Formats: sequence, structure tokens, C-alpha cells
Amino acid sequence: MIFYNLFLSTLLIGAFYLFLITYGFLSIKLLKRINIISEQEDNIFIYPLLGLSILSIIASYLYFLFNLKLNLILLIFLIIFIISFFFLNKKKLFRNFFRLSLFIAPIILIGLLFILEKGEQFYIFRGNYWDNMNYISQALLIRDFSFDQILTIKSTQNFFDNSYYQNGTGAIDVRPLTTFFLASIFKIQLLSFFYLNNLFKIFLLSLIFLSFYYLLIVINFKYKFFLSIVFVCSSWVLYIYEIEALSHLNAIPFFLVVCTLLLKSENNKIFINNFDATLFLLFSISFFLFYIELFSLFILVLIVYCFLRFKLLSLFKNNLLCISILSILFLLITLPSYFITYKALFVAIKLGTSSNDFWGYYSQFFFGRDNSFVNSDNIYLIKDIYKKSADSLLIFKSLIRIFLDNNFYFLPLNFVPSFFGLYYLTVSKFSNYFDIFLLFLILTLNLYLIYITICNVKYILHNSSNLIILFKSIFIIFILFSIFLLLRSSYWSLTKLYTYFGPFFFLFFSIKAFEIKNPKFIQVNLIYLSLLILFPFYKYSINNHGIGYYDTFPSIINPKYKKEIIWSSLQNPLSDKCSKIIFDMKDPIINGYLSIKIIYFGYNYAGPFTYEFINLRDSSTKSIACRVILQESKFKFIKNE
Repeated sequence: MIFYNLFLSTLLIGAFYLFLITYGFLSIKLLKRINIISEQEDNIFIYPLLGLSILSIIASYLYFLFNLKLNLILLIFLIIFIISFFFLNKKKLFRNFFRLSLFIAPIILIGLLFILEKGEQFYIFRGNYWDNMNYISQALLIRDFSFDQILTIKSTQNFFDNSYYQNGTGAIDVRPLTTFFLASIFKIQLLSFFYLNNLFKIFLLSLIFLSFYYLLIVINFKYKFFLSIVFVCSSWVLYIYEIEALSHLNAIPFFLVVCTLLLKSENNKIFINNFDATLFLLFSISFFLFYIELFSLFILVLIVYCFLRFKLLSLFKNNLLCISILSILFLLITLPSYFITYKALFVAIKLGTSSNDFWGYYSQFFFGRDNSFVNSDNIYLIKDIYKKSADSLLIFKSLIRIFLDNNFYFLPLNFVPSFFGLYYLTVSKFSNYFDIFLLFLILTLNLYLIYITICNVKYILHNSSNLIILFKSIFIIFILFSIFLLLRSSYWSLTKLYTYFGPFFFLFFSIKAFEIKNPKFIQVNLIYLSLLILFPFYKYSINNHGIGYYDTFPSIINPKYKKEIIWSSLQNPLSDKCSKIIFDMKDPIINGYLSIKIIYFGYNYAGPFTYEFINLRDSSTKSIACRVILQESKFKFIKNE
């Protein structure tokens, strides 16, 4: 069964890639037709992302503005895909497809084999079951309804049953484009929705891998393939994967590629040719549509980069026309999507700059891997202090007291490795003799990482390549926003800011500046990278109720959902001839899960806590209502008499 699912999953991802590469290849051909400079050979690595960019822009109009249903949009995409074969060089197209397939094969195969071997208990809920539930529920609504119909459901729904109706409509106007593509995958109802959601995430990891590799080509790094593998497997990327932040995961490759296009600038021009400027516009629009918060920060980085990279006079003299045209086109194309973009940005800014207590769960890894201090008493203590006052000093003192009560005397040594993405190599207190070795390791690690930082900071202060200027721009924005968020006591937003710029923290820490002889050829720190690649081996080496190691890295908000319920126990109710399914578990997560799984089995939503199967093959069969119960950790159907 595992190999059948592996074959089917690989086939699906292969089809996605062929589809996207064809659209990317077609876009390049059209750009050549209108006399925009042709592509370079290394652009093959962004063909799939270019295809996704084109599709995302079209989809944002057809679905969210013109209100077409998903079936019709996919039919339009398919017709264009088929027609394009008559105009494209099929030999070159398939050569590029197979070349890219070999590149992404390790990411795809390892990811698929892992989740298939671990099973549903592992992938059903990861670090954030709320967002997981909402994304999948939203995708199911997009799969079946037009956007206006979903808004109508949202406005008329006056009950709270934690169904996919309720979960899917809650944030339908906030970054819904990612779930549009997830909904497209849900049309292929051969595998469970929860599995297909993870399949989609693995697909996004492969896009991140390709875009990061493309970045390394442009900046001329050594060991590009190895470095790209390490980045995808690092805690920066897997953190986003674990907390089910699909829109963020989807935006990372666009963030990397728009930054890469900036790094190609020469002399006094931001873009070396019209081709790069056009690519920048297309990728920026998609980046904006997928994840407006990160894009907004990128715009600030772009402004700082331009002022550091160019003299003020030459910036406007040589780039004013290009900047003006790109800005006007960007606004003309994106303003019609105001409802799901600009309006959503104002809400995100308000939420992101407010004080909230999400950091208590999502930011624990900065303290190291030991989570023994996370108990109900300490959680309620911090929450109580936070409610009474968001004073940073008071919270800090309370945390110190909690850590000292737990004998966390080594905690100060954990912050530097954790910031470097190495939280799993930390120790907080002495518990056995092996911790003596870990303590020695972490002392050495602190000294080494601080040494790396000092050398690399000196390197960027004394050099002025495009990459160095980009580093400076990112660090300036990061420092300024960090100060602002600290003053606002927005610790969760500060953690998000850290993850937003994670790709470039990773890149900065990976530079071996103390051995660089030729600034044009960048050495990499293989010692640091070797430590980073240990993360997935540590984190997922055990099957702890489907959690992996239960430490401070977000893996499950409440472990009871992994430990006390066997999710795969819910079988198709048609085997019991149930035509109506009723459930009310008094638990929003369980109800939300059941809602999604019952829909997968072919039932339709019929009202609060009720689902009906209206297409029974044997019409003479008596209509049977069944209630779902949870008994001894397993789901069972009880027929209503």
C-alpha cells in the first residue's frame, strides 16, 4: 500500500511540475515574441515558479474577482496547457522537465516516504491544528463553491458546529490564494485530504529548494546542491512546515527569487535587462497575492537596498522610468484584488503589532530544547502576568524565576545556538552524565558561533557586493522592526519576523568569511552546515505518538490529540450502510477533523453536526442514521434506532 501511494503521489507531483514548467516555458516564449531579452540557461530552475506565478495572477482574477467556479478555471488552464504543446519545442520542454525532476527527486521521495511510513497519526496534525483545519476546510469550500457563494455562507451562517463550513469561511478573505491551489489538488480525490495537504507542502518544499539553488547560482556559492538540501531541512524551513503556515511556505520561493533578481543588478541599473524587470514584476505580484505581510517587508528591504546600492542621482536618473512603469503596472494588476490583499494587510498590521500570547508556544525554542518548564502552573502564571501587564521586564523576571526553579542554570548558553537554528544541540540543566558532554559542546558551540558572527559582520562591513548590500538592508529592517515589536511587547510577531528573514540568516551564518580569499567566490562553513543537517534526524527519529521528539519546537499544541486518539480508526461509514452521519464531540478539533473526513467519504453537509450521503447505489436500502462516538481512543459508528 505504501508503494502504491508513493507511486500515485509521485505521479501527481510530476504532473504538477509538467503543468507548471509548460506554463513557465510558454511565458518565456511569449516574452521573446514581444522582443524582451531571452532567458539564460540558469532560468530553467525558476520555470515552475514562473508557471505558478502566471497561474496565480490569472486565478486571482477568475476566481476571486470574476467569480468563476474552480471546475471552469481548471478547464481553462487545461485547454491552454494542451494548446501550448502545438507551439512549444516539446523536446526542450521534456528535457527541462526531466532535468528538474532529477534535481527535486531527493526532496520529493524522502518527504513522501517519510510521511507514508509514519502514517496518518504523524501527519494528521502538526504544530498548529487550527490553521491546518482552516486551510483544508477553506480549500474544500473553494473546491465546491464560487467565491461569492462562500461569502454568502459566511454571512448567513448563524451556528457554530466546527464544521468545514465554519472553519473554512472564518478567514476566507485573508491570503486565500494558496488554498485555491490546494483546492485544485483536492479535485483529485484519490487520497485523503489530510494526506494531500502534506503532499502539497512537500511540493512547496521542492519549489523552495529550486529557488534557493537559483539564488546560489547567481551569487556563486560553493556546494550549491548540498547547501540547498541543508536549507530545506533546516529548522527555519521546517518550522514553517510544522506550524502549518501554508501561505508563508508558498511565499518563500517568491521571496528568494525576487531577491535573486535584485542581486543580478549591474552598474547603475536595478535590472540588467527588460527580461529580469518583467520577471521581477510577475514574481512580485504573485508574492504579494500569496503573502502580503512578507511582501510588505520585502518592499522596505528593496527601498533600503536601492539607497545603499546606488547613488541618489543615478538611482533616479537611470531607474526612474523602470520604477515608474513597474509600480504603475503592479498597482493596476493588484488593486482589483483589494478585498483579499490590501484590506487584509491592514488587519494583519493591527494584529501583528498587538500584544498576544502566541509566543508562549511558538517561540519556546529560543530557550533551548528542554520543555520541562512548560507545565500548567507556569503557563497560567505567565498568562496572568501578561494579562495584567505586558511589561517586558516583568515577564522576563518571571521567566527567570521559573527557569531557576527548574534548575535551568545553563539557559543563557542556549540563546546563541537557538538563534542560529541549532536549538536541538542545547542543554538547560544537569540531569545525567551525558549532559556534561553536551555542556562542553554548547560552550564550544557558543564560542564558535560568536566567532563566525564577528568574522561575517567584519566581512560585510568591509565589502560592497550586491549580496553584502542585501544583507545590510535586511539586517537594518530586522533590527528596526525588532526594536519596535519589543517596545510593543509583540513577541510572537518578533518570532515571525525572525522566520521571515530566515533564508538570509541561514545564508549569512553559512558564509565562511574568515577563509574568503576571493570575494567573488564565496566559501561555505561546512562545520555549521553539518550541524544543521542533523536537525531532521534528531526531530523525527522516533515516532512519539506521531509527534517526534516533544520539545520546544512546535510539533503539536496539545499532545492529547496525538496520544489519546487514533485518527486512522475512522473508516468509511458506507461499510455500515450509514446514509446519515451525526456527531457532536464537544471538541472543536475533533468535530473539525470528522467534518473533513466525512466529506472525503462522499457525504454532503446537511446542517449542524449532520452529513448525508444521497447517492446510495441501492435506492431500496433503508435510510440509516449513524452517530460517531469516540471509544477507547477509536472512532466508532453507532446506528440510531
